Amino acid sequence: MARVLLGIALVVGLWFPLEEWAGHIAANPAAAYALSFPLLLLAAARATPPTEPAPREGLAWIALAMAIEVVAFGGDVARLGRAAIPLGVIGYLRFTGSAALAPAALAFFIVPVPHALVAFSPLEEVWRSLAESLLGPAGPALRLTSWDSGIRLVALFAGLGWYADARSGGSWRGALRRGAQLAMLGLPVQLAATIVAVALARMGAVGSARAFLTHGVWMICGLGIVLAIEVQQRREVPARV
Repeated sequence: MARVLLGIALVVGLWFPLEEWAGHIAANPAAAYALSFPLLLLAAARATPPTEPAPREGLAWIALAMAIEVVAFGGDVARLGRAAIPLGVIGYLRFTGSAALAPAALAFFIVPVPHALVAFSPLEEVWRSLAESLLGPAGPALRLTSWDSGIRLVALFAGLGWYADARSGGSWRGALRRGAQLAMLGLPVQLAATIVAVALARMGAVGSARAFLTHGVWMICGLGIVLAIEVQQRREVPARV
């Protein structure tokens, strides 16, 4: 009963950040990749044994979340309030002992990459130039956005690497190392995706090219990596037994 009450209180307390987070994703469809991480967090938490409840640690995380929320909305910086969401989730999981820190920290990937970071470097034009040097011009109909820079895929791959290690019961240090290793694939994959998009645009399928860049590339990569992780985990279980 205490878990339920704490969960309800947390949702109520984080209502404004959650509303802003949902609005951000609705306004930026390319940020929808972050919606996969609540499911991955749940899968990692269920695949690993629960820990002893840590009320003090959990309350510390929750208090930090509430403090950030007050600063964000009191200072009229609503976007900062998104950071309160993963902190609150981690606090709940640690307070109840539902997950160790490594799987719980997947909550950080629930928040999409800030747009300011995505737009920091115009890498999307670099990828387009390289792709068109190979295939020829795609024409003005294919418009790239800052979300096509590859930073989004770096974040996605980092989260998937973290998930792979955390799901197998690894520590947060191992998850950080695995996440950093997989994140290095983000930019090369974005270049490959841009090449595919330019090829589609040159064939007249501009709509398909745009849909592939917005949703197709992260869905295909995410699903493929998760399936590979699941297959590897199933092969390791008999070996451990």
